[in-house]
Amino acid sequence: MPDLNRVPGFLLQLPNGRNGWLVARRVRVFRRTVAVLVWTIAAMPIQALCLAVPGHAKVTFARLYWAAFARLIGIEVRVVADACAGVDDDSHAKALDILRLYAPLVEVTSLDDVLGG
Repeated sequence: MPDLNRVPGFLLQLPNGRNGWLVARRVRVFRRTVAVLVWTIAAMPIQALCLAVPGHAKVTFARLYWAAFARLIGIEVRVVADACAGVDDDSHAKALDILRLYAPLVEVTSLDDVLGG
């Protein structure tokens, strides 16, 4: 259980107890919503331009957009390669290679990296 009496934000003095956390949560939701809206509005003309030109620009920019979107709303996915079970070593390696294709959204790490060793 987190300590409800500590100051949750940087440069933000809040009331003690549960009311402070509720205010901080609302501020965080508002901040993330505004950031996503600004990012989406800024990305719309770029994506339109990428759709007009031939090539893989539309796919590359779409990956960049969704990676930034996920970061803005606070999504982080970490897959520990040592802890994943596979039918055999070959299928295990293939599954991890597929996950690495989503590199901005999914981070494939080892158990030593997670434990800080």
